[in-house]
Amino acid sequence: MVEAGHIFERLQSEFFAALEACRVRPRQKAVHQLRTTTRRMEALLASAKRRRRGNAKFGRKFDKALKALKPIRKAAGPVRDMDVQRGLLEGLLQAKGAAHNVMRSVFNDEARKLQVKLKKYRNDAATELITAIADAEEKELRRISPLQVDISEIKWTFLLKEARSLERASARSLDTADPKSLHEYRKNSKSARYLAEMEDGSAPAEQFAKRMKKVLDAIGAWHDWMLLTQLAKETFGKSSALAKRLKKERDQALRQAVGAVERLHRQG
Repeated sequence: MVEAGHIFERLQSEFFAALEACRVRPRQKAVHQLRTTTRRMEALLASAKRRRRGNAKFGRKFDKALKALKPIRKAAGPVRDMDVQRGLLEGLLQAKGAAHNVMRSVFNDEARKLQVKLKKYRNDAATELITAIADAEEKELRRISPLQVDISEIKWTFLLKEARSLERASARSLDTADPKSLHEYRKNSKSARYLAEMEDGSAPAEQFAKRMKKVLDAIGAWHDWMLLTQLAKETFGKSSALAKRLKKERDQALRQAVGAVERLHRQG
């Protein structure tokens, strides 16, 4: 049986530590930790609510806690996106290419200009995250800590079964030919991975979590390239050297993501 109370206590500690680290100057590692820990807590709280779905009072308490966490996750998302996109651009700038010197110079110039834009966007998003943290700490986050008692009272079994059920529900509306559908599948399947990871000591749960992580990471990589490609097109036009190169990276990442999803479902 899973000790959900202990898991919640650990997640809560990690969450508030990440909040503290992001309160004044949200650095990349702390923002990633904050976003990931928030999603894990949301997965745990949503599972608790499902297990006590007949208790309306219990459900309302958990709804309020989930509502308190959402602004933090939403505000951390754009900061994380900019961090990843800047890293992707830096990787392209450092890569050795066979392009003609003139074309390479144009590409590098566009990439550096986009880096400047991303840095500004990142700074703006970080300011919004700091504001969201301050607002949530004042108004909402006090709703979270008291839930540990409620969570500890639930019998936490069959987490892998629940995780598989969540993934299957997400997959029912999945169309791998539609990139938007692929993105929705990723968002809706994250809880499946996190719940499986919480079932310590279960080899099948660990295997399922690893397979889900590989698939979700592949879809996430495509989405990051897609966002970066869109920004390059908006900034320099779709015929620019940078946009053309990013489009190739995006399309390759999309093929890899689709392949990862198809392999997952072939394995059953």
